[in-house]
Amino acid sequence: PPARRAAALRNRDHRHRSRPRDAALTASTRGLCRLRQLDHEARAARRRRLDMDRAARAFEDAAAHRETEARAREMIELVGLAGKESAFPRQLSGGQQQRVGVARGLAADPPVVLMDEPFGAVDPITRTRLQDELVNIQSELKKTIICVTHDIDEAIKLGHRILIFEPGGKISQYDTPENILAAPANDFVADFIGESNIVEGRMVEDYVVNIYGQDFDCVDMGIPANQKVEVVIRPEDISLIEADKGLFQVKVDSILFRGVHYEICVVDRKGYEWVIQSTRKAEVGSEVGLYFEPEAIHIMVPGETEEEFDKRIESYEDIEHA
Repeated sequence: PPARRAAALRNRDHRHRSRPRDAALTASTRGLCRLRQLDHEARAARRRRLDMDRAARAFEDAAAHRETEARAREMIELVGLAGKESAFPRQLSGGQQQRVGVARGLAADPPVVLMDEPFGAVDPITRTRLQDELVNIQSELKKTIICVTHDIDEAIKLGHRILIFEPGGKISQYDTPENILAAPANDFVADFIGESNIVEGRMVEDYVVNIYGQDFDCVDMGIPANQKVEVVIRPEDISLIEADKGLFQVKVDSILFRGVHYEICVVDRKGYEWVIQSTRKAEVGSEVGLYFEPEAIHIMVPGETEEEFDKRIESYEDIEHA
């Protein structure tokens, strides 16, 4: 009957399900479960490793941030902007903005700092103060700073050595400020460093030069006799004295007060104009005498190269120190 047949089928299915599984199938199933467990453990280990890497990176980022912030505060204090850390550019004066530029250049701690006209956009008072601060910063940090400027006074104030270029990129002179002022290598340098009195002369012998037919002692040597030369005398190296006591007489053409000295223009008997910087005032139209020491006379040979000029100066210095 159908009822018996259905019962028999159910019993048969039950017997089939209750039979033990094949041994190979059971082993395979256990191996698969083990693989799944190992995979799960590996994934958990990777997650832990990733979490550790993230924590390490976060720690490194935090340490780098603290270091960067400390460096920034150090530079801000160095350039005198403490208390302005949160200020916007529009809230800073021109001088303060220039200080920010200096701080940014020094923050990365480069071995050499290049500054191109760093103080060109500020007023003279701020410019002088910033120059003083840069000198102090350089002496504290001991950095090599290359400062590009068209202001010879700024170069003399800031530089231990000065490199002067002529138009076209030709090097005119590379020396200390003292040597450049005392012995300009050519006319370009003499004009560049400021007002200089340059007159034609003739070398008589070592340490003697002829100007206007009159012999003057000087400190130059190694120049052939009768060589045409140019004689350079700085305005601050000339003194005004009584007309009959001077090396030669001149007539005062104009006088201008410069604050710390008078700038006096005089004309000699050949019509050449001399510029003198003196604390002594002279009357326009009066006759006065000019006096200068032999050390104030600097000789330039027309067409002489910088190498020849240096050799001549070095040979003189060797004799001086002998």
